[in-house]
Amino acid sequence: MIASCIRKGSLVNSPYASHLPVLKNAMWRLKPKRILEYGSGEASTPLFLGYTYVEHMVTVETSPKWRKWLSEHCPDPRLEVHDGGYPAAADFDLVLIDDGDNDAHRFRTIHHVLSEPHPTVVIHDADHGHYQTAIREHVTDFEIYRTSPHTAVIPATNTQESHV
Repeated sequence: MIASCIRKGSLVNSPYASHLPVLKNAMWRLKPKRILEYGSGEASTPLFLGYTYVEHMVTVETSPKWRKWLSEHCPDPRLEVHDGGYPAAADFDLVLIDDGDNDAHRFRTIHHVLSEPHPTVVIHDADHGHYQTAIREHVTDFEIYRTSPHTAVIPATNTQESHV
């Protein structure tokens, strides 16, 4: 069942998968059981579901096209798909933000997640000025990985544990 979700080799050198090394490192270090993903994709969703220690994953996906893709390619009982909203980030062990069909949408997601207690947060496309503005409004301690596009890792708030 999980294997149908993994598309081996299809995203090599793709800008849509530039965050995979950062995500793999986070998975290795944190071993998250619960993952919150804003914006599903052919790279991140299969990666997360490929780890057997992941017990539950929520993907907030506003695109009907991507929700259809998930239902067809990732039929995993651990995956729960929402068509919008902001689940409480503190209920998860890792958050990925890679959503929205425009800058304003992702800016709002970054702002919302970082304005409340949260676990380690990974943000794809973090080199966009608006996204860095949203990050810097809430945190000063974060890493930017110079993938192309860049990926940011924000440590967990004091109420959460982080080891990335």
